[in-house]
Amino acid sequence: MNEVTRSRVIAASTACLLFVSMSGRALAEDAPAPGSSSPPVLGGSVGYFGEHGEIAISGDMKFSILRQSASMGGGSYTTYEIQPALDYFVSTNVSVGGVLGLRKDSDALTTVTLGPRVGYNVFLSSAVSLWARGGFGYEHFSQTMGARDVSGYGVTFSLFAPLLWHPVSHLFLGAGPFLETQLVSKIEGNSAPKATDIGISSTVGGYFGGL
Repeated sequence: MNEVTRSRVIAASTACLLFVSMSGRALAEDAPAPGSSSPPVLGGSVGYFGEHGEIAISGDMKFSILRQSASMGGGSYTTYEIQPALDYFVSTNVSVGGVLGLRKDSDALTTVTLGPRVGYNVFLSSAVSLWARGGFGYEHFSQTMGARDVSGYGVTFSLFAPLLWHPVSHLFLGAGPFLETQLVSKIEGNSAPKATDIGISSTVGGYFGGL
């Protein structure tokens, strides 16, 4: 079974540059006191991100120009992907949740993904945290090739570790590296080349609740 490796070149945006600049300042100016075990409180609010019982709703967004190389030739593709997700913090900074993804490629390929994930949040300062998440997904893809419709499915494993900036309570913006690899890939019931995507994705979301 051939394996395809895809390298994503992510389009940089002004928003991404602003995020990196602002989060860098927050890290430098708001670092927690050494030895402090108390969770940070954002802007004097009662709740903080990652509190037990909180629900986080987010959307991970990817835009990429993809160059694919394969044993039988490849090409260039433009890909848009959005993944709305819901996560629940079962204990402080430990989350479980699910994601629903929709991906459109310029070669008329549409992919829908659904799967569970787990995560862990680590505060680096009162306004910046790292929320690493990993999970499995089932994906169904379809493509129109001339007068013929082709479909298939796959099973994926993914990791995403965005650096989050919390400008105000109950809101976060972020970006970070992701890895997504296909464990199973089938097209019309036949084994197909498996793909591995590595790149950078952005995310935005909010949270509420907490005990």
